[in-house]
Amino acid sequence: MVALCIGLLATNRFPADVVMVGGLTLLLLAGVLTPVAALSAFLNNTPVVAMFIPAVQDWARRHNLAVSHLMLPLSYAAIAGGTCTLIGTSTNLVVNGLLLKETELSGLGFFDIAWVGIPTLILTIAFTVLFGRRLLPERQSVMSRMADAREYTVEMLVEADSPLDGKSIRAGRFRTLYQAAIIAVAAASRLDVSVMPFAIVIMKAASASFATPLGYQTNLMVMGPGGYTFSDYFRLGIPLTVLTGVLTVLIAPLVWPF
Repeated sequence: MVALCIGLLATNRFPADVVMVGGLTLLLLAGVLTPVAALSAFLNNTPVVAMFIPAVQDWARRHNLAVSHLMLPLSYAAIAGGTCTLIGTSTNLVVNGLLLKETELSGLGFFDIAWVGIPTLILTIAFTVLFGRRLLPERQSVMSRMADAREYTVEMLVEADSPLDGKSIRAGRFRTLYQAAIIAVAAASRLDVSVMPFAIVIMKAASASFATPLGYQTNLMVMGPGGYTFSDYFRLGIPLTVLTGVLTVLIAPLVWPF
């Protein structure tokens, strides 16, 4: 991680023969998103995205590309990659810990969730590559007017009476996740079925949050660099959320029967 970060920040570019051959192509975009997803399966996806943002910004600027066509796919690839392993995202660990605490199950193995994670990762990359440029607006980053686009601040306002008042984004998400997991355990017990399909669906639903900038921290991170508005996330995020949700619901009971 450190070596890769140093290399990207030192050169501030991707190798030309890997990324750019006479213009942006679908195959080459997929080639950029795939290593991001692979890193996110084993590392915290937040620093992975933070590491790639300045390199992608510079790439877009040097080749006159709309950075808005690149930033959300970058975030989505990192999110989907994190759902392929148990440690890829903190929500996986939270739900697995709850299974160990509230049930007699032995929990999930390191790559168990890959049965669902890899198909949804392939779907995510394919969808963003094929439809990202059509569904996302062509905008330049709000950072393009700054001398150094590597340094930026993300701010948001939380109302005083909001349940998120005084909590971090992660803490707010964990509260909802914990409540959903408890309900799933209770429902499975009442129906006398295995809780595992419910747990897997909850893991995916909590992590694969594509539809808003508040759904996942990496979505919020790319909002400024991509020049997005809140509604821009709906265009690509809502159909992707529906597709990954349907795929998860279809696969989970096959791998972990009721």
